[in-house]
Amino acid sequence: DEVVISLMEYLKNVGWLIENHCLGNKRGNDIVAIKGKETLIVEAKGAKANDMAPTKRREFFNSGQIKTHFGKAIVKIIEE
Repeated sequence: DEVVISLMEYLKNVGWLIENHCLGNKRGNDIVAIKGKETLIVEAKGAKANDMAPTKRREFFNSGQIKTHFGKAIVKIIEE
């Protein structure tokens, strides 16, 4: 959630309007932002889960996790 919240703040500061976002275990695009005629769809990844998350806490992604997360993000973008 911290990654999504921080990125939304940054996007707002550089002129993007946040149309939609997902926090926690909700399904959907993590952030959908609009600026003029452009739409930005973001799939955010953070290595640490929040204290309430059922997922494993870790300090960083290993190489296998990086490949998996990037692969899933690429497939999601292609679907969009």
